[in-house]
Amino acid sequence: MGPTRTHTRNRRKHSRALLERRVQYYCNSRLFTARAVNISEGGLRLEGTGSVRVGDELKLFVPLSHSPRGKMCLLVGQVVWSDGARAGVSFVDPPLETILDVRGFVRMAA
Repeated sequence: MGPTRTHTRNRRKHSRALLERRVQYYCNSRLFTARAVNISEGGLRLEGTGSVRVGDELKLFVPLSHSPRGKMCLLVGQVVWSDGARAGVSFVDPPLETILDVRGFVRMAA
C-alpha cells in the first residue's frame, strides 16, 4: 500500500483575487449580467448565472477598476463547471495585454 497524504495541495495553476464586480457577458447571442466573484489569469467565477451550461462560450466584459473610466477587459471564456447559480469560466486564448492586466490586478489585490 502506498503512502498516504496528510496535506491538501492547491491544484490551481494561477493565484486568484477577489473581484466582486458586475460583469456583462454574451452567451448564445443574448446579453446577461452576473457578478464576478474572483479572477485569475486563467479564468473567473461568476454568480447569478442560471442561463449557462458547461461548454458554453461567453464573451465577457470585465471591469478591473472601481473607476467608471477604468480598465475594461474583453475576454472569451468557456464554462467549465456550473451548478445552476454559479459557474467557473476558463479564459480561451486571452491576448497578452489582457493577461498582463489581470496579472497586475491579482498582484495588487494580494
